[in-house]
Amino acid sequence: MEKIQSRYRLIVALLGVAALAGCSKGMDFPDQASQPQTEPNPTDPNPPNPNPTNTPKPTPSHKPSPKPSPIPSHAPSPTPSPVAVCDPSALKGFTAIGLYSADQAKVQGMNISHGVVSPLLGLGGVEIGYGLGRDFGRYDVVAEQVDLIYTTLTNGGLAYGTSIKYHESVDIAGVTKKTRPIDYAATNAQIGKIQAKLLALPENGTVASSCPSTKDCRLTRTGTAPFINRFTITANQLAKGAKVEINVPKHATAVVVIDASTITLQDLELKAPAETIWTLSQPGGTLTVDFMTLTGTVVVPNSTLEMDQALIMGRTFSKAFTSTECNDDSACSTIDSQEMPDKICL
Repeated sequence: MEKIQSRYRLIVALLGVAALAGCSKGMDFPDQASQPQTEPNPTDPNPPNPNPTNTPKPTPSHKPSPKPSPIPSHAPSPTPSPVAVCDPSALKGFTAIGLYSADQAKVQGMNISHGVVSPLLGLGGVEIGYGLGRDFGRYDVVAEQVDLIYTTLTNGGLAYGTSIKYHESVDIAGVTKKTRPIDYAATNAQIGKIQAKLLALPENGTVASSCPSTKDCRLTRTGTAPFINRFTITANQLAKGAKVEINVPKHATAVVVIDASTITLQDLELKAPAETIWTLSQPGGTLTVDFMTLTGTVVVPNSTLEMDQALIMGRTFSKAFTSTECNDDSACSTIDSQEMPDKICL
């Protein structure tokens, strides 16, 4: 065999992602000087190339190989798994929104710390905007058609596109104006792209079940990725009264895909970070949060979200929204996004 001396170079592929920064503090709607800035058009982050050409190669030994390699030298390198990258600006423009519904929302007996947006909107026994600083020119409620009764907007105003109906005990701190400060089609497309990205993320977490006794079982999902950790949980694992714990590095995002189209999360003992994102694997159904606290943002743009005596510590994005009416003056449910970080890695 003819001996050939070769020089080897180590080819190192450096993949970098420029993290976009900056999140708005108000509901981004255009109009006049007294109103907030325009919500930015949806932008798509630059995804990583799933087939990089500069694939790292192992450093060869300086000793000749006793056997020829079974793989020809010109054979293509295996395709690497998709890389979860961080786009901290994916939710930019939504930091002042607590509830977004693409089609319609019937909000009853609730406290919502930030703004509410829906084309067809009914508000009854609701307090909105207590988590936002006072700005009478900002719109904390935006709708095409809105119907209000026993409703208080504590720190901002209301924008409507076609019609508004007042009933008893309506108190709006800021301006009420007939205007269209939001492009629903563009916003719906933006949220749809976010969910598509969530569902396309590769599984990169681990699952464990701890049962020290038959009455003390806990489902634990753990991720170690510094940016995004994606898990799938089935409907059976989220049965009534289940104990679920989500563990990821500090400030990393936990994406939890519930493998169902319709499910009721009822009386769960849940431990999850504020940067958790909840979504459904299948469209067209209903996600119900009943008699429990759910920490994180709910992204179900093709589903209905229902709340009954529940607390969501985050933001909600759905196709339709309903909540249970209270029989007294207290709030049956709450969406509180005051503790939500302005930047979430998606």
